[in-house]
Amino acid sequence: MKIPFASTLTTLFACGSLLCLAAPGASAAAPDKYQVTGSVTALTDTTITVLKGKESFEMNRDASLKVTGGELKIGAKVTVQYKITAVTAEVKADKTDTKAKTPKTQTTAPGTTTGSAPQQPGAPAAAPSQPAAR
Repeated sequence: MKIPFASTLTTLFACGSLLCLAAPGASAAAPDKYQVTGSVTALTDTTITVLKGKESFEMNRDASLKVTGGELKIGAKVTVQYKITAVTAEVKADKTDTKAKTPKTQTTAPGTTTGSAPQQPGAPAAAPSQPAAR
């Protein structure tokens, strides 16, 4: 017996499976835009500051900013979409590399030896070391 719509269901299932396989690759890309919703606390010709909870977001703006739904002013509740763009990047030296390259030198005060434990207050003084035999 032939099931009606069997070929259509098979096609839909195959397409759905392909979409599921393609989705993880698409989500790995960085988001193009971000958004913040809050109250405008500062506004100039070049910046807008939005307060969300206790966190303040200051963003650059220019004449190309599209404002919809009302007047952009201090105190207005807004949702701002913005992008993040890297301007500079400085690579720092790896800390493990600098330790390996830097020789350790230890200076001691005259009459002391390296590696000796600190003397406890009230403890008897250590006997002076004997001069080496000649």
